[in-house]
Amino acid sequence: MQATPLPATDPKYPMPPAWNRELKQLAPNIYAYIQGGGPGVSAAGVSNPGMIAGSDYLMAIDATQGPIPANAFIAASKQATGKDFGRLVNTHHHGDHVNGNQFFAHAEILSHPYCRDECVKAAATTPKMWDKAARRGGGHEERKLVPPSVTFKDD
Repeated sequence: MQATPLPATDPKYPMPPAWNRELKQLAPNIYAYIQGGGPGVSAAGVSNPGMIAGSDYLMAIDATQGPIPANAFIAASKQATGKDFGRLVNTHHHGDHVNGNQFFAHAEILSHPYCRDECVKAAATTPKMWDKAARRGGGHEERKLVPPSVTFKDD
């Protein structure tokens, strides 16, 4: 038997709120880039990257899924700190975490070897342009998957 969804207008079961895209400070020098979401907002493939502000540069934790969110994350981080990214850590190989790597031009990219191997495999089949329909790019940006250059297996 399938459950019947409750109507959104039932006051006993209100819909969760929608939220805006924002860089949110969690602690001194620790930030999360929360991407917009909630009811009625397409959130497929949306990750929320992190940022740590060091004394000389920023370190990103994941790169988002494409040019629009990656460039917005980079701009918000620079506006908040006045610094550029020097490092990027990819937590894993899924596109919503690594597709934005190409926009961290001056950053050293680090990951586990498995993440790098999967990025190298995916780079061979990556389309040449960003898909405008997916709302990750405008359809005119060249697309290339940049694999991590430094890997580590331990701490």
